[in-house]
Amino acid sequence: MSIKNLTIVSAALLLLNSCKDNPKAKAEENIKKYMTENINDPKGYESLRFGELKSDSSSIDDDKTFQLYEDSVKLTETKTDSVRQKYLANNISYLDYLKLSSVYNQEAIDILDRKIKFIHNFKGKPCGFNIMHIYRKKNSKGATVLDSMCFRLDSSYSIKPKSYYSLLNKD
Repeated sequence: MSIKNLTIVSAALLLLNSCKDNPKAKAEENIKKYMTENINDPKGYESLRFGELKSDSSSIDDDKTFQLYEDSVKLTETKTDSVRQKYLANNISYLDYLKLSSVYNQEAIDILDRKIKFIHNFKGKPCGFNIMHIYRKKNSKGATVLDSMCFRLDSSYSIKPKSYYSLLNKD
């Protein structure tokens, strides 16, 4: 075998191996397989394009610390409302109302300051990847339509159950 042929064969093998280890190629392969197995008319499916494979992270709304800040703010609002109601019902003096309101308002301000810092520094925990897929498919009436879906993938680039959604069509 000549050096030229050996170089071509080596380059081809390297290219094939790099596709197996390429995260985006693996994600695309898994999505195409999923689509052909789950779409109404697999013969009508045509993959057109994939977006960038992006790291996905948890939402701040799912974070327990953030929820504690939310609950703490609500609690101070409840305390302030309670003091106001007591004053309006003539159960406490105006001076006591002002003192307690001031304490509870300062407490709320402190909590909100900490919450703002937390939000500003929140990075979310890595929880996989997401990628956009644009494709053609046959709808229930047999017409070819353009559609796109956003898929959420786990760390092995497999599709997370019920974590994808169509951006264009409901059919």
